[in-house]
Amino acid sequence: MAGRKRSHCFCVTINHADWSKSCLGEYLTAGNLVKRLAIGEEKYSPPLDPDTGSVDDTVAVGRHHHCFIDFVDNYFLVEVQDIINLFLGG
Repeated sequence: MAGRKRSHCFCVTINHADWSKSCLGEYLTAGNLVKRLAIGEEKYSPPLDPDTGSVDDTVAVGRHHHCFIDFVDNYFLVEVQDIINLFLGG
């Protein structure tokens, strides 16, 4: 990973899957993996079709979460993605 740096602060967006915010908190705080963690949920409505101005029925109403994570150690982004995917069962 030449030219890339490790970091300890990340904001990860999880497009909605069936998971629990409290379980993610327990998962990440077990074993002193993180110093600080904040999880926010954002709900969104389908966008408007630019041609008709009506709601685009091809996009469902949904939600996603933004996870602000301050890890104890430094990681590459791909390592953080692996940690989150492991939690989500992927």
